[in-house]
Amino acid sequence: MVIAVIVLLIVTMFGAVAVTSSIQTNTSTRADASYKNAAEAAEAGLQTALYRMNMLNPAAQYCVGDSVTSPGSNGLCMSSSYTLGNGSTYQYYTTAVMGSGASCVGLTITSSDVTQRCITAVGNSNGAVARSQVRVAAFAAEPLFPVAGVIGLSSVTITGNGAVSGNAGSNGTVSLTGNGTSHGIVLGPAGTYTHTGNASGGSVSTLSSPMVLGAVNPGTSNQSSLSNCPARQAAGYPACNDDYRITNGLANPKVTPYDSSSGVSFDATTRTLTMAANSSLTLGGGIYNFCELDAAGNASITLATGVQTEIFIDSPDDPGSGCPSGTGNMKFSGNFTWFNQSGNPLALQLYVYGLNNGSGSISLTGNANFTGVLYAPQSTVTISGNGMLTGAIAGKSVTINGNGFNWDGRVSTLQATTTGLYYRSAWAQCSPVPPAGNPGGGCG
Repeated sequence: MVIAVIVLLIVTMFGAVAVTSSIQTNTSTRADASYKNAAEAAEAGLQTALYRMNMLNPAAQYCVGDSVTSPGSNGLCMSSSYTLGNGSTYQYYTTAVMGSGASCVGLTITSSDVTQRCITAVGNSNGAVARSQVRVAAFAAEPLFPVAGVIGLSSVTITGNGAVSGNAGSNGTVSLTGNGTSHGIVLGPAGTYTHTGNASGGSVSTLSSPMVLGAVNPGTSNQSSLSNCPARQAAGYPACNDDYRITNGLANPKVTPYDSSSGVSFDATTRTLTMAANSSLTLGGGIYNFCELDAAGNASITLATGVQTEIFIDSPDDPGSGCPSGTGNMKFSGNFTWFNQSGNPLALQLYVYGLNNGSGSISLTGNANFTGVLYAPQSTVTISGNGMLTGAIAGKSVTINGNGFNWDGRVSTLQATTTGLYYRSAWAQCSPVPPAGNPGGGCG
């Protein structure tokens, strides 16, 4: 009996040890799983912050929380706490553009040649906390028009009596027929040049790498909430673009400030501007964002004296644009006229986002002159008639038939923005609890 009791006691002790070990192992496993979930939640915060930063395009002095805003007293913008499907949550903090001497991921910024920001994210899962930090960089801007003249990424065709006072550049084929002329041909590494008849393209040069045209970035001009464009808000504007001036001009009575018009209709909800035949519109604002611009024959748009205007033709393919399906076009019929009274192409800048599948098209016809910039890297551009174009043109493919084109060197000052090009350049794990008053500290 005594021996049996002793054996039973030993077995019971071993069982208790096994149960205790099992409980500890289970607790450790749950804690480990919770920490992994928290770390993944922090990673989700980093990715969300980077995406919003690229889409909302904050100016250098602003940063991104739930929207674009000024940094708080700690130099950071803070998001709300977001819940994931597995019950985990994340929250992130971002900085404005950092200057030399600032620190992120434990490294000190020593160069201002690259635009850099810092993102810190906190993940929480069942009480487990993980913090991660990344430094993101947007590299130096490139000229918006890398070739002094006409650029068609896939092709440039000059036919009839088309004459380009400047270069014709393409990664594909540059083709001159009839009496078409240009001062020079610039080709990508795989580009080709053909000419027939009396056509003359001038000297031919080949680049060491393909020409690249960045996507159109409307910045915050497509935002409906004024809080998402704090620079305009601080300057006293009532909206993120000047479309409201057109609406004010169509009101009865008109509301100041307004753009004068005749034969024009504008749907502010879909941002669709429609111009009937022989209609007119005078633009007095600096930034317009339309989802659709359609104009019938002999319509005209005039820039008010002293105005420099950027017009974005946005697209449903642009994330966050708010443009409805079927829009994203710019259609002109007949002798549509642009009146840029300054004679400076920088005063009239047209940026067409286009469609991601490259099916967008722009047609400028008639005998009217155009002085300005047309940048449409995802669209087919066709220019016909006997008018003279001065400034710069870029598209997916460009055809010039009959018109003359003059490159204006003032356009070379335009640069492609770094917006949308923020990439991770460094990563660090942070201590779970940050230093007092510094949510971005304790990393690296």
